Amino acid sequence: MNSSWNQNRHRAAEATDLLSEVLSDANAPTPRLISAYLDAKRQLALAFQQLAEDSFEDDGRFAELKTGLEATMGVLFPQVPLKYRTVRGYGRTHALLYAYLCARQGEEVSVDELRVLTGDAIHTERRTRELRGLGLRIDAYSNGGLSIYLLRDSHPAAHQGALVQVKRNIREDKTVDEQDRRRLLASLD
Repeated sequence: MNSSWNQNRHRAAEATDLLSEVLSDANAPTPRLISAYLDAKRQLALAFQQLAEDSFEDDGRFAELKTGLEATMGVLFPQVPLKYRTVRGYGRTHALLYAYLCARQGEEVSVDELRVLTGDAIHTERRTRELRGLGLRIDAYSNGGLSIYLLRDSHPAAHQGALVQVKRNIREDKTVDEQDRRRLLASLD
């Protein structure tokens, strides 16, 4: 692991030690308890985000997935203008989630685990579901009260992903009139 992880890990350990100390003080004022908790939470989130980045660096597979999907779009939909045959809106968080799910392919992964990796308790589930738009088969279900994700295959259903991306790009284009939009969408069938 790199020095950033070690620094963040050390800060997280110090913050959790302080939280433990404050919690053991029966007379600790509420603001001090809250402050120690929030600092520990923040430091832990930073440390685990660094761990995730170090452990699941983008090795190019996510870029390859997107490039492959764009090539499939060109083969399947040559009649559609090039500007619609691109993969848009997938960033660093998507790449991290993809890398982690690939490493755990076929295994149940709790949403809490994914949240720790991304450091985002709000958008992680949506970002994970958005990977389906690339043709990835990601199941979501509850198991024992936990929200679970399971990547069935790290290779996308390219036809499905290409169709989803092209349709989304056409629908989101604000420069095309409604008649042309319907014509373009109809040409995909």
